[in-house]
Amino acid sequence: MTGQRSLDGLPREQLLEEARRAPAELLIVGAGATGLGSALEAALVGYRTLVLERGDVGSGTSSKSTKLIHGGLRYLKQGHVGLVREGLLERGRLLSNASHLVRPRALVATARTVIERTVTRVGILAYDALAGSHRLGWSSGLTRNELETAVPGVARGRFAGAVRFFDGQFDDARLLVALLRSTLAQGAPVLTRMEVTGLLRDGAGKVRGVRAVDRETGAECEFEAKVVVNAAGPFGDGLRRADRPDAHSLLAPSSGAHVVLPREFLPGTTGVFVPTTADGRVLFVLPYWNKVLVGTTDVPAPSVPTNPRASEEEVDFVLESAAQVLERAPTRADVLSTWSGLRPLVAGAGASTARLSRDFTIEVSPAGLITIAGGKWTSYRAMGAALVERVRRAIGAPAGGGCGVDTRAFALHGSGGPTPLGGTLGPFGSGDRFDHYGSDREAVRALCQSARGLDQPVHPSLELLAGEVRWFARHEQARTPADVLARRSRALLLDSAAAKQAAPNVCALLAEELGRGPDWIQRALAEFADEARAYGG
Repeated sequence: MTGQRSLDGLPREQLLEEARRAPAELLIVGAGATGLGSALEAALVGYRTLVLERGDVGSGTSSKSTKLIHGGLRYLKQGHVGLVREGLLERGRLLSNASHLVRPRALVATARTVIERTVTRVGILAYDALAGSHRLGWSSGLTRNELETAVPGVARGRFAGAVRFFDGQFDDARLLVALLRSTLAQGAPVLTRMEVTGLLRDGAGKVRGVRAVDRETGAECEFEAKVVVNAAGPFGDGLRRADRPDAHSLLAPSSGAHVVLPREFLPGTTGVFVPTTADGRVLFVLPYWNKVLVGTTDVPAPSVPTNPRASEEEVDFVLESAAQVLERAPTRADVLSTWSGLRPLVAGAGASTARLSRDFTIEVSPAGLITIAGGKWTSYRAMGAALVERVRRAIGAPAGGGCGVDTRAFALHGSGGPTPLGGTLGPFGSGDRFDHYGSDREAVRALCQSARGLDQPVHPSLELLAGEVRWFARHEQARTPADVLARRSRALLLDSAAAKQAAPNVCALLAEELGRGPDWIQRALAEFADEARAYGG
């Protein structure tokens, strides 16, 4: 595993052989931000590392965030200064280490009175100061006229002004792909569609590995490891109870719903931040992939479905909140897509999910199962570093001695690509439409130009070319239409109707790449239809 040749680009069958070659030192269950971030951290310091994921990378909550890399202004208001400081430092590192996927975004925090604007300005100045040398620029106050000029689409005559500040915006699923390929490049296998069904124990009852089922073949597998890490996000309590049936609930998942609108609702390049909504959360209205992303809610999730759907009440709440900010009030007819992500918040006695901290915790059970829970996207690397330190205390230094890589300055796959060109496309609404591939940009472009039809979109309304689908299958472990339409591209999140119409075309391209027949196509389309029902529009 770690210390061997790069595994990036190997077919799944060979990754499975690599996983079976020798027991792992560290086996991680879950390939979301926490799982892959921890795996990369572990592999870089020298641990033989293996990751198992029951679905696709990020198919849980990590691909359904609000697309911001930030310290968390609302956590500063709650007094979590250390959490905010850590997030701002990690934001700065990601802007450097994944420059093709994380960019600065100007935002305005609206204020209905001059006093509110003054109070907000003080809070955001503290936010700027906490960022230190990683600050993206100093905030500034805007009068009513300045706000309405700077942010076309914002409601006129409704605000006394705003405070302009900067945070980071990113494509979460594409950053997961960068983490996936970086982890594979360090010799650590990542196996998707490998569902953990139980734990292996030694004679003393200590956890020594997992039992799993290969969801592609139905084969039962066993994987041994010195330590097993539960990084299953909102689903983590399930594995904890496989270890200890009487384990208390560590998590209090909450639902975060998002709505996507046409770009005409906010045609500029500046996002809008509303400091307080009726549920005690904040609201963002953001330019994203030439659409407008609005979110999010924060309501308790009584269950943790694999494919959660935004409730009618949550969608109504987001639309009503957006109507208080935008000049043109959005209606259901304007909605291009909706989706919901489950946040794996760490439970607090009597606290509402809107008030729970996004800090994380690491728990070690009597049998040695390590669970890492909570946290937020921005701090995934810091979480991984803390986890690896806990693993070191449990099993000692890596067998190979380690290599002492400082991940604070480790460039993720794709970073360091060509300087962005001018234009109007891409996830951030500017640059060349292939910029988000970073150093792979010209290779993806070349593939799309290599044969007739590969430079054509899979649907007239989508910025997704047939050649990109082939790239995803060959280089990014895409195995299903949902992998392509929900995560390698963002089509399902941005325009669910068009994505659903494109699914047969995408499925045919995947079948050619993966060597599948008509029966597979039929099953794959049925599975896609089931998952796509979670995306309204």
